[in-house]
Amino acid sequence: MPQGGLLSDAIRRLQTTTEADFRATCVDILSAEVDWASVVRDHLASVTDDSLVDGTRRIFVEGVEPKTLLLHDEPGRFRLVLNHFDKASFLAHQREGRITPHYHHFDFATRVIGGSYHHLLFSNSGDVARPKLALRHRTRDDAGHVYVLPWDEFHCVLAPEPDTMSLQIRSPARCVPNRRPLATTAKELLVARDVALGALDALPPAAVSGQVPEFAQCWL
Repeated sequence: MPQGGLLSDAIRRLQTTTEADFRATCVDILSAEVDWASVVRDHLASVTDDSLVDGTRRIFVEGVEPKTLLLHDEPGRFRLVLNHFDKASFLAHQREGRITPHYHHFDFATRVIGGSYHHLLFSNSGDVARPKLALRHRTRDDAGHVYVLPWDEFHCVLAPEPDTMSLQIRSPARCVPNRRPLATTAKELLVARDVALGALDALPPAAVSGQVPEFAQCWL
C-alpha cells in the first residue's frame, strides 16, 4: 500500500471506532509494522502552508516542549499530531523551570518514531487542581514504543535525544485547557514544520512492530 494510503487507512479506522474501543484501536494502529516516520514525513510535506498554520494554531502551546504539528483533525473525535522534541530548546525550558509533572486535557496514544526519552509517571493522592504527587514509575521510551495515557494521569518527559519524534493520537477534550495567548507567528510555525521534516528525513527506515511497555497495559 502507498505510504499515504497507510495514513488514510488509519484515519478511516479511527472514524469508525467507538469510544469504548478508542484506546485499543489507537494502540493497534500505532503498533503496526509500518515505517511511521516516512508516512508522517510524506504527509507533512504534502500539506499546504495555510492548512499547516491554520491547523497547528489550534493545538500549539506556547513555552513548552515538544513542538506540536497537526497532521489531521476530526473535530470532536480525534486528532493526529506530530511531536518534535528539540533538545536545545528542551534544556532551555528545563533551566527555566517549565518542565514539570503535568496532565493533558485529552487521552492519548503515542508511538515514538525516532529517538527516545525518559518518562516519569506519578500517583496522585489529590486531584488535578490540587495534586499530591509521588513518583511511581520511570521508564525509557525508545523508538517503537507505543503507550496510552488517560487525560488525568500526571507524567513528565525528560532527557530526550536530539530530534526525538512521536506520532500521537488524541481523544476529544476531557476538560477545558488553560492556554497562554498564541504569540508564535505563522512564519515560525512553518520553520518548525521544515525543521521537523529535516529531522524525519534523517531517521533511518524502520518498518517494525510497536511494543507496548508494561506500565501502559493497565489502560488497555
